[in-house]
Amino acid sequence: RKTLFQSRLPVLLAGLLVLTTILGATSVWAQPTVLRVIVLHGHPGHTSVHLTRGNQQYYWDPGGNYGQELDECLQQHVAGYCRQWYAGFAWEDIKAARRHDIVRGPAADLFQVLAIEMLDYESAMDVFTFQLEGATAQHAWQIIHDGAEQGSNAAFATSRSPMFCTKAVSSYLRQLGGDLSDFPSLWRPDALADELAQRGHGVRQSYTLNSPPIQNYIDHVRRAAGAGPFPHEW
Repeated sequence: RKTLFQSRLPVLLAGLLVLTTILGATSVWAQPTVLRVIVLHGHPGHTSVHLTRGNQQYYWDPGGNYGQELDECLQQHVAGYCRQWYAGFAWEDIKAARRHDIVRGPAADLFQVLAIEMLDYESAMDVFTFQLEGATAQHAWQIIHDGAEQGSNAAFATSRSPMFCTKAVSSYLRQLGGDLSDFPSLWRPDALADELAQRGHGVRQSYTLNSPPIQNYIDHVRRAAGAGPFPHEW
């Protein structure tokens, strides 16, 4: 005959498994998710999003050409050279990692993104950094994850047309709720940067192509690729 404890053991084990799963999920999302809104100034400018959690990262480039700059540059300067090529970045890796305007993994490295975008445009950039936790962190991550995996079937589509980047990022910020639930629908990158600055949202850092962190990153990549100095501009 089974004792009372033995008869209830399967129920107790099932309950323990559920509790462990819940606690595990809670601990994962208790880990901060870092959201960065990247604003490239100048004309036409650009707005994009970078997300990290632990050792995972995404770069959302709505309507942008991250990973395509080299092809465009080579087409425009057949007889010349492209700094994007001489910089030593792994372009095929970037293109392979891009899906529905989202790049994941090593190809989404933040300083690689900043360096390549500024090599292309030579404009100043602002990066607004948010520390997200709990349900907000989970939602921010899930939106981008689903966009990469499901494309047009996702609740929030991440594939966008060129020139709609800032409108797309504005909509994404509203999706996060809280202090951002009333974020306006904006079209210009400069306007989005001004809105974030005026509201005091996010820690703001500014970069140019000559900023030491950017130059150091480019030098590191070039050395790793065995690339020599840039040719003189023509």
